[in-house]
Amino acid sequence: VRIIRSSKVPIEPGYVALLVDDFGYYPVKTAKKFFDLRIKFTAAVLPNGKYTSYVLNELDNYPDIERFVHIPMEPKGYPQADPGPNAIMVSYDDRKIRELVERHLSAVPGAVGANNHMGSRATENTRVMYQVLRTIRDAGFFFVDSRTTPYSVAEDIARKIGVPATHIDHIIDPPGISPAEIESRLYEYCLQGRRVPAMIINCHASDTVAKILEKNVPILKRYGIEFVPVSMAFERKLKWQRAKRKGG
Repeated sequence: VRIIRSSKVPIEPGYVALLVDDFGYYPVKTAKKFFDLRIKFTAAVLPNGKYTSYVLNELDNYPDIERFVHIPMEPKGYPQADPGPNAIMVSYDDRKIRELVERHLSAVPGAVGANNHMGSRATENTRVMYQVLRTIRDAGFFFVDSRTTPYSVAEDIARKIGVPATHIDHIIDPPGISPAEIESRLYEYCLQGRRVPAMIINCHASDTVAKILEKNVPILKRYGIEFVPVSMAFERKLKWQRAKRKGG
């Protein structure tokens, strides 16, 4: 994708929050490629990843990068699709679910929010998500639904029990697409961000995505895209919703 700007008319800014999943699954050298982009974004860290402790140590050198807990939850494809150790399973009782969520939240010091890793089965289950979100609320976190299923009940339950919550707007690297397609989706969704209060874009902490961002972030910034943490995008969305309700 190549954009050539001929006009010098001021560009309307767009606020984009990159929610980058699976830190701790990939080696630290891959994580550093994202950290060294020198933009504000949100790193969703797996609490039990092979490289989690190393990534957290490295993150201490980058205080502007926001931290989330990437909570593993049961997918519909389990066990072929494996969410990893200590995932939230729908067969667990309420107490075990709360204990696991508490353990996951404490495994990522400095985190302010959480999102689900996999979880297409768990996030459709009202009982399970009530316990997950109740624990997140009590810890003072907010929640972002990764939308691994269109039938997720997470946001509805969050509203009922007073958990600040939202969802991703788009994902740029779903399984099975090429690097060229990822790059195209990055431009499409970032530029759409100029027409909304903020855009939350999901991706994964892979070498492929890191390379695409390294190439294209400087270009997107020249075209008015401001990269912000998810918490700021969430606040912009809330402010817009409140203003819309007052106006309507």
